[in-house]
Amino acid sequence: APVKDTPIQIGINLRIIKIFDVDPVAETYRVDAYIDYSWLDIRNDRLIPDGRNSITLEDLQVDDFYNAIWNPAFEIINNIDTKEISNKRLVVSRGGKITYNERFKATLSSDMNFHLFPFDSHKLTINIEAFSHDTKTLNFSENPQVFPKTNKEWNLNSWRPKSRTCRLSANDY
Repeated sequence: APVKDTPIQIGINLRIIKIFDVDPVAETYRVDAYIDYSWLDIRNDRLIPDGRNSITLEDLQVDDFYNAIWNPAFEIINNIDTKEISNKRLVVSRGGKITYNERFKATLSSDMNFHLFPFDSHKLTINIEAFSHDTKTLNFSENPQVFPKTNKEWNLNSWRPKSRTCRLSANDY
């Protein structure tokens, strides 16, 4: 971790573009979304050329550079297929702020119970973890954001959203 014995705080925002291909038999759905992570690691000031406030890398440049810095190695653990990443960006700002963004599509699993049909409701979850880090080294910020903020903006075809929530939890494995 960037600072010994201090858990790093990770900011997270998720912007859902579309939820589609909901399959109640397989208990899966597809999502098209943007995800943003940000954290502070002052060691990265050394990477910014003199006279600049930040560097911005995109797509393949991100892959080459991302492993050169400390990163939380995020993964969506209920993803059941290869996550398709259409674009990504990494910004390293003076002062050590790192911002990573990607647009992705993924097929995710989520428990669906249709016993109360047609009065049933379902939670379509996106479970994100930082691979190989626990709460001693990393914490998600207390204010994660999911967008759009209003249910009427969600593109769900024939499904009607009741609410959207973001919940943080710590699990031991």
